[in-house]
Amino acid sequence: MESINSMRIIQGRSFNQRDEPQKRKVAIIGQRVRDQLFTKDENPLGEDITINGITFQVVGVFRSTQNGNQQQEEERIYLPNETLRYAFNQTGRIGSFVIVPKPGIHARVAEEDVKKYLAQINKVSPDDKGVFGSFNLQDEHDKVEGLFTGIKVFSWVVAIGTIFAGAVGVGNIMLIVVKERTREIGLRKALGATPGSIIAMIMQESVFMTAVAGYSGLVVATLLLESIARALNAAGGKAGFMGPPEVEFKTAIVALTVLVVSGVLASLMPAAKAAAVNPIVALQDE
Repeated sequence: MESINSMRIIQGRSFNQRDEPQKRKVAIIGQRVRDQLFTKDENPLGEDITINGITFQVVGVFRSTQNGNQQQEEERIYLPNETLRYAFNQTGRIGSFVIVPKPGIHARVAEEDVKKYLAQINKVSPDDKGVFGSFNLQDEHDKVEGLFTGIKVFSWVVAIGTIFAGAVGVGNIMLIVVKERTREIGLRKALGATPGSIIAMIMQESVFMTAVAGYSGLVVATLLLESIARALNAAGGKAGFMGPPEVEFKTAIVALTVLVVSGVLASLMPAAKAAAVNPIVALQDE
């Protein structure tokens, strides 16, 4: 029941295997119902509540884990199905039921199969669309997933553009560095430095510059998000279904790796230009 109704038991227990067949008059209440019916220091477990003149014993308190309508869900009271049907004379009626498809089966496929089965056992034409009403959360889920996919694509475009602009900036800086250090590079080559060592030197400087700048930006972003999360907690607010703002460790490592690779790529042209410096011409250059 907890997984279907997106709820978590915070006091007492859920319904067990004996509650249903024995039609026990037990109830699980939401925490908002508990706050309204009982005092703060009062334990609701084992106490009786009356619903339409019928007494039920509270065996559990739940907190809703749904996104968006958590407050409304926590105002509900759940009873065992058989108890509800016999206590309120609903043995011949089923108002609604919830179906969770098995992993790997699409919810729309499960919905159509259930409707066909109900039409078959109730001798209703499968073409009659108005007999069995249904609401499929898969449609809402797909809309949300589409929204987040669009946000991810937009974020990737912005991130790639930013990295490309940064790589171009680092490359330009390294070209200026190579031009200003032409005599130094020429002297190194005159003293026996190989083109490979010159290329490695330029690449190391480029990677160091990129890594330091990227790590500094990551630290600042992490501190900013942590400050926002602390401010929300201090104000008693909630981050909603998106959760508290944070930087995942895996994301941070991937970001730093991409920055290092970008630094290497940005240094290729300046390193090639430095390796091609003629030591004689460089030493004669004023």
